[in-house]
Amino acid sequence: MAQATPEVNPSYLQWKNPEMLAFLSAQKGGVAPGTSILDASNVMEYFSTSPFYDRHSNNEHVRMQSTALIAQIMAQSVQSHAELMQSIARRYQEELRRFTGFEFALVHARTPCFVIYKHWRRSPERVDPPLSVYYIINDCIYQAPDLYTILSTRLQSSMMGLKKTLELQREHRSTFTPRRGYYGRFLVAEDAEQDEKATSPSDAS
Repeated sequence: MAQATPEVNPSYLQWKNPEMLAFLSAQKGGVAPGTSILDASNVMEYFSTSPFYDRHSNNEHVRMQSTALIAQIMAQSVQSHAELMQSIARRYQEELRRFTGFEFALVHARTPCFVIYKHWRRSPERVDPPLSVYYIINDCIYQAPDLYTILSTRLQSSMMGLKKTLELQREHRSTFTPRRGYYGRFLVAEDAEQDEKATSPSDAS
């Protein structure tokens, strides 16, 4: 019987698609070295090839329904490639507003950083708070950790440090003997054994 593959926390993933970047670069006719290929007109297309993208989203429905229309626009348009891609991106956004359900929306686009929300759309003017947040930096896609993950990680780190501090304090806490009273144990193990022998009643007699 095959064992189930354990799920990977998506916030630990870093994803990049060199083939798609090469395709987008060819569409643009090439870009200058050191310049990002992605912009507001093609970043969602790039994101749709990542494992973070959901094929059941409204974005996918719009893409499937608009394929023929986009092909017709591209065949009849006399705009430059950059203007054409911007027109198509705007058309996608207009179509998305007609649907209800969850969708991916580009909320920040400033090369080389992009931020994408996954949220639920209730109406053309109303959307719920984001379910997930993704960001793209230097062509790499990441999922931002949620508040629970951040707080739990910080608390675990704090508890680990506190535990080590208490263990160290327990090892070196003050000790009481009738002869010496309270004294600190800041000795290594070998020196501590010698000190105990030196202060034993048999040696004192």
